Amino acid sequence: MKRHLFAQSHPVVLFFYFFGAAVLSMCTLHPVFVAISFVSSGIYCMSLQGIKRYAKRLLYSLFLFIFVTGFNVLTNSLGLSVIGYLGDHPITVEAICYGACFGGMLLSALQWFTCFSLAFSSDQFISLFGAVFPSSALLFSMVLRYVPNTFRQAQEIRFASQGLLGEKPTRLERFAFGVRTSNVLVGWSMENALETADAMRNKGYTGGRRTRFRKERFTASDGVTLTFLILFFALSVILLVHYARQFQFYPILKGAEFSWPMLLYGLFFSVPLWMEVKEGIWWLRSRL
Repeated sequence: MKRHLFAQSHPVVLFFYFFGAAVLSMCTLHPVFVAISFVSSGIYCMSLQGIKRYAKRLLYSLFLFIFVTGFNVLTNSLGLSVIGYLGDHPITVEAICYGACFGGMLLSALQWFTCFSLAFSSDQFISLFGAVFPSSALLFSMVLRYVPNTFRQAQEIRFASQGLLGEKPTRLERFAFGVRTSNVLVGWSMENALETADAMRNKGYTGGRRTRFRKERFTASDGVTLTFLILFFALSVILLVHYARQFQFYPILKGAEFSWPMLLYGLFFSVPLWMEVKEGIWWLRSRL
């Protein structure tokens, strides 16, 4: 994975950005703001992990989006704009829009968490919270590391056990194979976690002051970036409060119209991309 310029910022800057992005994304179901958050997180996630990996992840995310939208349509009969009936259950435009916005908000939050796990390393998290919450910081950093490691280990177990299946396995054989693979994976994860916990306890992690793997210095550039993030975050909150009061799903959609000031909501999310563009322009100038 390419190491981006924004990912090299001070942990305080990174944590404020991703915490703010998650909060803004989950605090509104306004369709315009949900779309801005989803597109911004998608572009940043694509720049971090590449187009192919993002497209594959997005394909799985679409199934979740369709499930959330369909579940709301089938369980929610609110709204006055009826477009049809499923038995005696009315299908309304408002229920479809609410389900779509809720699904989009959920996918945006998941994408921001993916960006956080890619850009915010476990070393940075420990350096930020290790002195205040040593056990919690270690646990969270282990989670950040074990999630991708678990996926890789599951793939290795599946490839290593592939020969145990016949050429045309039955459904029962595939199910038993999946259960056996899961048992091996769970056993590996628990054993690895226990070994890590014992190793950290023997190294005296919870006793006294600890040295850090990397020294984090809050530079002037970090101060400028954090200042812009705070200003843009405050502006985004003002926009949310202003337009959220004018928006409603039920009994009929109201206040969902697009307005140009809404684009300012994306300033906070686009800070990392601005930094990459600026760095690219400086690099091109140096080559001339």
